[in-house]
Amino acid sequence: MEGATGADLSLADLLMANQNSCNEMVRKIDSIAIDANLLRTDLRKVADRVTTVEQYVDSLQKKVFSLHDTVLNLQKVATA
Repeated sequence: MEGATGADLSLADLLMANQNSCNEMVRKIDSIAIDANLLRTDLRKVADRVTTVEQYVDSLQKKVFSLHDTVLNLQKVATA
């Protein structure tokens, strides 16, 4: 910078450092946003698995109730 004073250079240096700092913050925020999207995807997968497990447990519960009814009926036949 031709004819620039020490104060002008310091201000220019501060502005450049501030710009670099802002750029770094933007990169970090972008990285956090990417991580958040990956976590959201993982959470959706977990939710799908939980739903699958719930359905499996419901199915097993129905089978247990059916077996219980069968045992009760067999007991009635055995005591008749």
